[in-house]
Amino acid sequence: MSSQPHIRGGGKAIGALIKDLPRIHGKSRVLAGIIGFAFGGLGLGLYFWSWRDFLYPILVFILAVLVAGTFILPVLGVAPGWLVGSLFASGWGIWRASGGGS
Repeated sequence: MSSQPHIRGGGKAIGALIKDLPRIHGKSRVLAGIIGFAFGGLGLGLYFWSWRDFLYPILVFILAVLVAGTFILPVLGVAPGWLVGSLFASGWGIWRASGGGS
């Protein structure tokens, strides 16, 4: 058993955050994926004109860079975290453009 405290229901809390996101109609899934990968949360926030689409991918990107660069693969630096953060932002953009959250 781990001696570190666990956050119970963390997945439910994240699910509750994204559950109420409105559908986004008229946005290209492909373009949203490309923008998410290339520009991250900043690009998605401008494309969808939403602070949530800016904030959530940015937070995941920062956490991925810090965790990967500090704890997991310090020899490689921040590159693995950058890749994970960019892939998450791309997936987030595709998910939001396809009407996620309904």
